[in-house]
Amino acid sequence: MFKHSPIPLRGTMMRWGAAIKRQHGRGIFTAAGSLKGREFDFIIVGAGSAGCRLAHRLTERSQASVLLVEAGSDSRPELPGTGLSAKATPGLHLTLHRNPETDWCYRTAPQKHVFQDRNEVGVAPYARGKGPGGSGAINFMMWVRGARHDFDTWARLGATGWSYADCLPYFRKAENVSEAVAGGLAIDEEQRGLEGVTKVSLSRGYKTDEISDACLDNFRASGFKIGDYNDLSNDGNWAGLMQYAIQGGERSSPESVLLRRMADGTAEGLTFATGGQAAELLMSGDGRTARGVRLLDSATGELVDISARKETILSAGVIGSPQILMLSGIGPRDHLESLGIACNANLPVGQNLSDHLYMPYRVVGGDLLASRGVYGEGGVPADEIARYAEHRDGLLSKVLGDAGAYSTPVGSRVDGGPDLQIIPFPAALAGNVWRHACDARVGAHGIVGDESMPCMSFFCSVAQPKSRGHVTLRSSDPRDAPIIDQRFYDDGADRELHVAAFRQVEELCSNGAFRDTKPWRPDIRTDDDIREYLRMSCMHGWHGSGTCRMGQADDPAAVLDPKLRVRGVERLRVCDISAFPVVTSGNTNAPTVMLAEKGADIVRADHADLFD
Repeated sequence: MFKHSPIPLRGTMMRWGAAIKRQHGRGIFTAAGSLKGREFDFIIVGAGSAGCRLAHRLTERSQASVLLVEAGSDSRPELPGTGLSAKATPGLHLTLHRNPETDWCYRTAPQKHVFQDRNEVGVAPYARGKGPGGSGAINFMMWVRGARHDFDTWARLGATGWSYADCLPYFRKAENVSEAVAGGLAIDEEQRGLEGVTKVSLSRGYKTDEISDACLDNFRASGFKIGDYNDLSNDGNWAGLMQYAIQGGERSSPESVLLRRMADGTAEGLTFATGGQAAELLMSGDGRTARGVRLLDSATGELVDISARKETILSAGVIGSPQILMLSGIGPRDHLESLGIACNANLPVGQNLSDHLYMPYRVVGGDLLASRGVYGEGGVPADEIARYAEHRDGLLSKVLGDAGAYSTPVGSRVDGGPDLQIIPFPAALAGNVWRHACDARVGAHGIVGDESMPCMSFFCSVAQPKSRGHVTLRSSDPRDAPIIDQRFYDDGADRELHVAAFRQVEELCSNGAFRDTKPWRPDIRTDDDIREYLRMSCMHGWHGSGTCRMGQADDPAAVLDPKLRVRGVERLRVCDISAFPVVTSGNTNAPTVMLAEKGADIVRADHADLFD
């Protein structure tokens, strides 16, 4: 158990409303309600990873006026009594989940095949970031591009210009992996970037390093190639040290980079507004041209109209962007008219929802975990707080997923892409925090268990799930959360890949330094036992994508064209994860930032008179 008077995270989160401190942006942020009647060249709705990076690029060498508007407030939660920013401190990221200041606190529609151990059976929290930074301010910070075949599949599905070869320059433009290289990552400089604004590092320098090295040894012994998993010239079974958007022990996000530019006075032409939720788009009389946005002022409840001379760009994410489009009459005609919303463009908005579901496999005991593992009752030890405050290292400087792997356990795929992503976590993962984030019943099997013994977990996702869900409106009121139905395991092939994952990790943990560990659930013996375990114990990856997918004009499933323009509507684009034709094979923040980098160049090219 932890020593040195730990600060319990569970109590912190449950009392967050009373304990939260606010550090406003010292004049950086503008209240959305003060902008009534204003006009800008570009309005970007949503200040997550995509919106912040888009605003960053549209205000470089630019004469354009840009409004970046965010529904959430500019509050900066701290761990009470410490002065540590929960957004900036990597080890505190889960405290931002289910906190209404920083999370929309969505809940899924009841799922038939998973989440059966939740307090509300079949229903799980669906974390989506709220406030500056969006989901990029509350995520796990894992910097994972995906697989080469993901982007070639995008192009094959009609997203012309989005193949891997097309996307590679923007991945390189987005990132700076110098810190990771200094930490020992060997790279191909033709594949990786060294001059981008998102700083990428390795999660090393803590006592769990030996566990991560043992994991890589076992992957190597099983035939995996070890190296840079973000070098997408690689195919097959690969493993390597996990890469994070962390610099000097602090989160490196598009928001943090943009705020530094604003504080330095180098983001001329940018207005960053908070507290304004998009109620609908302002449309021309014929409903065919977007002219701006109507905001709901969170401070007064009043409606605020703001105009865009050139374009309105939605970057509100996989849930927010389709919600705004549908509230504006852009979406499935039957659905909109059933809610009394006149249809301006009959498009499959909100369909094609694809997401990752993670299966936890846990082992307990063993000499290595006993000596190098992290376990306890979910508190933050006071000595770790002091260490982080002084040196920006230690437990709070990392996420504890130090390695990662891609696997194809059921035979080679024709396209060379992986079946699974596997992430080892050398920790009990602070059980009460995970229960809070997942809303699992206390004592529920699978996600958390007895934190008094050394253990570790392997989280496995199906890289390219076949199941598809949807996002629909609950009502015509923008304050009502949409209905989010992922329909996990609707295609049984996804479940069978998770069965294969269970068996693969089971085999990995029977060898090498883990051979003296034991499975936490020794009662699971047959494949049917595994399937029942999956019903109870899987958890969200929070990687939803595809609800406004790109494609060709003759594709009935496409909402956008390959230039991110909404089909049939002028002066309107969507630039965020909802544009993905299919979800990428892994964590989705890096490809979202890449999409914004490329999207910014598309916008700049279409309005070249405003940019140098």
